Amino acid sequence: MEFEELKKVEWEFLITRKERLLCRSLHDMSLKYTARTTGIKNSSDYVIRLNDGEILHDKQGLQNIRDHFKGNIKNLINFRDRLKKYVSEYDKVAEQVEKIDVRKLSNKKIRRQVKVFLTAALRAGTFLHTMAAADKALSEEILKLLPADSEAYQKEMLRTLTFPLKENLHFFEAKSFLRLVGAYKRKDKAFKKLLSSHLRNFSWVGARYRWEQAWTERDLLNRIRDFLSQNKKPDVELKKLNSLRQERKRAATKLLKKMGVKKTAKLAVLSSLAREYAYLRTWRTDVVYRSLFRASVLLKEIVKHAGGNVSDIDFYTIPEVVEMAQIVKNSVPSSELKKRKEYFVTGEHKGELFLFSGREWRSKFQKFLLSQKTNQLSGEIAFPGKVKGNTYIYS
Repeated sequence: MEFEELKKVEWEFLITRKERLLCRSLHDMSLKYTARTTGIKNSSDYVIRLNDGEILHDKQGLQNIRDHFKGNIKNLINFRDRLKKYVSEYDKVAEQVEKIDVRKLSNKKIRRQVKVFLTAALRAGTFLHTMAAADKALSEEILKLLPADSEAYQKEMLRTLTFPLKENLHFFEAKSFLRLVGAYKRKDKAFKKLLSSHLRNFSWVGARYRWEQAWTERDLLNRIRDFLSQNKKPDVELKKLNSLRQERKRAATKLLKKMGVKKTAKLAVLSSLAREYAYLRTWRTDVVYRSLFRASVLLKEIVKHAGGNVSDIDFYTIPEVVEMAQIVKNSVPSSELKKRKEYFVTGEHKGELFLFSGREWRSKFQKFLLSQKTNQLSGEIAFPGKVKGNTYIYS
């Protein structure tokens, strides 16, 4: 796709994820599978991911997705069931791939494993850009049923009714970490074993979009010492963590009772569905990134077999890695990899990936980005807590 064509599209900002090229190319490719996996027809045809992670879709495509869910509880339930099915399948495939000693596989078997993994990955990836629209439609339906009041109070009621009660992977990581702190503080003989177990189960949390940032033993020890330097007590924090969801459950039950809402009423049913959505939103994201992390050994082995530099793997696209598995040869010149390390922008249009690489594109896309900005900002974080980072404002 040519740069001038991009300027003609009416874009809408979705989210920022500062993914590396390998990861984002996989998610770009999933766009064309949206209809068959999510059940949403006429969804987004365009996506562009800028160098710093800003993700924009064609505005009409995102609106079509929202229209699919608007006022349609059946579609929301169907989408939930499809999400659980395809993301769970991806999780299982990635777990199996992680257990394989790929160094002992023939090139033919490696290609077969890549095909199985890629199929599951592309299906699961379709739920990254579509779930926000489903979330919004569900929230709007709940807001319609709430008592008339100020916008701020209605949003507070919405938060209370939709807070997820099921523990996600980050909750389990936090519990495991607090037990680890307790063992460290007590100088427990089992500390080393607990440390290894925590890294085995949760090192990917530190990686997210970048494999080299996966937690190490040193990272965890530094985190433990930092925790203790704040005079926090692991047992007290663990108790708080365990009680949080029960407190939120009681608050939601109390609010529904105050409004005279029965368990079978539409508001109660939608609130329950929204709580499940809130959990699935985090679960989906965690599975998607953990699964790619689990396949990192397989993907690195392909690059290695093809004569490429494994440290450059983040700067290949998934189609290029697949091609390397087929021809057992590095098909990307070092000069191109160098340009990608300087600057790159990726995207997808009707099933075709496109890539702009090299510093000469920086100023052009900075101007493009400025053309998408607006002067208003509104929104909320998904869960209670503090948010740290940069804020970008787009139309």
